[in-house]
Amino acid sequence: MTGRDVKCVRHPLKILFLAALFAWGSSRSAEGGIAVFPFEDLTMGVAGINMEVTEHTVELLNEMGYRVAPPDAVVAFLARHRVRWTGWVDRITARKAGEELGATYILLGTVMEVDPDRMAFGICARVVRVSDYQVVWGRTAALSEVRTVTLLGLGKLHWPKVEATVLKELFETFPEDMARRRTVRPDIGVLQMFLRPRHARGSREITCGVRVDISGPPPTFIGFQPGKGKMVPAVKKGVYYTGTWRAPATEGSYPVHLVARWTTPSRVEKKIFLASFYVDNHPPSFTLKVSHGRHLPAGFAFRRYVRMVPVLEAGEPVSRWRLEISSIEEEGVVVREEREGSLPGAFTWRGTDGTGYALPNGPYIVRVTLWDLAGNIARAEKRLLLVRQLPKVTVEAVAEKETLDVVVTVGKHLIPVTDWRFEIWDNEGNLLVQREGEGTPEMIKAPNRKGLRYTLELRDDFGNRLVLRNRKLRIVKAGVYTGKTKKLKRWINEF
Repeated sequence: MTGRDVKCVRHPLKILFLAALFAWGSSRSAEGGIAVFPFEDLTMGVAGINMEVTEHTVELLNEMGYRVAPPDAVVAFLARHRVRWTGWVDRITARKAGEELGATYILLGTVMEVDPDRMAFGICARVVRVSDYQVVWGRTAALSEVRTVTLLGLGKLHWPKVEATVLKELFETFPEDMARRRTVRPDIGVLQMFLRPRHARGSREITCGVRVDISGPPPTFIGFQPGKGKMVPAVKKGVYYTGTWRAPATEGSYPVHLVARWTTPSRVEKKIFLASFYVDNHPPSFTLKVSHGRHLPAGFAFRRYVRMVPVLEAGEPVSRWRLEISSIEEEGVVVREEREGSLPGAFTWRGTDGTGYALPNGPYIVRVTLWDLAGNIARAEKRLLLVRQLPKVTVEAVAEKETLDVVVTVGKHLIPVTDWRFEIWDNEGNLLVQREGEGTPEMIKAPNRKGLRYTLELRDDFGNRLVLRNRKLRIVKAGVYTGKTKKLKRWINEF
């Protein structure tokens, strides 16, 4: 047989499955002890199958007295269960092969080298026991013309002899009791699973669902066991088995297992770990730290911007958060931001509303609310003082014959005024009074003349500056008070 002839009998897996689909309805149940899966052929690339070696292996095992499942039944089984890779088998497929093919063992083989020109042939095989998915036998065998001639002194070989020699060497150590039939236990595997929610408060409902693959008779019971609690029977809904229970009141982590039980042919129980859920009854503990300003008894004062850093004490995950900044004087929310996911590292507020317009001086409240994964709510807040300019200032003078008593009144301010400077000029430009000092201005004496003008400069502790330049000095007569300046009224009463 030539190399061309050998290649013609090795079929790709797709062609194998297509041929098997036509034989699906006529495939017969096998009663053999060993199911020989088609040998994968690495020399043919992905999904390569060597049916010639597979058929010769079945023939050899039959000659050796082993009970072997019919090849057409095996092919139909693989097509029916859409098995695309024959060099490996999973536990569930192995159990189904045992049930449908009457096989106690599955023989898996791989052709590693096929070269008729050099008379080189290499193969490995292993046997998987269906009942416990254990590899009970395995071996590798290879032969080439170069090795046989130089080492063994043999003459020229022919391809059928090479293949037969390698297969015979491969199965020299095959166990004699391999075909003994064993009881195949039923099995169950999980294909898909969901568990929600994964984090919950005590007494909240937890729902779990699984999609399973069953080998053998269906279980008489399928349920879920959350932690060490009572068994929760599963209900079949579509392709899923689902169960619902209430989370325990005690905080902690609770594993969830899938439990399947069979009463026939024997009492069997299978327990599979699915996932864990967590009970959390306490809100996360966190604080709000502020910087780029100054702590005052009335709150945290700032001028240009304030940086707010939320600090979670235990580093607990957060599902969503909300930030609100409200004006205390106007009783309204000026900034609101709410998002899903974890908290940002910091918030920066520049004293503007949600549209970007600058807000006036005054006290504000920033409040951060967050929710953990279990839905527990926590809040933290800070009182902020926005100070970006000095307040309104009034300057009035009371005439007393030849002198004037000038009083400067500074409106309510959130932070102290640090220094001031005051000058009075006559209508000819002569400097009559020049005073300066720290804190708020005191009462200033000046000559009583017509057409006086003044310049006032104030500065607060944040560097905010107010300049009233070349303003006309308002003079009132003694005993005639306008009521606009508390300091002036107090001074007049004392006078």
